Amino acid sequence: MTANIRWKGIQVTIERTDGGFFSVVFVPGGTWSSDAYANARDALEAAKDYINQL
Repeated sequence: MTANIRWKGIQVTIERTDGGFFSVVFVPGGTWSSDAYANARDALEAAKDYINQL
């Protein structure tokens, strides 16, 4: 199962394997700003919430 979402300019691809493990790829949509790490963390939370709803 794979989910692709965009959060605050960061493309997040999150894949859940049959074993329940997650693989996450962050693709920044440009230059990383000073709060990019916080945005990436928020994006991961959003992706996790999204995939839990599937």
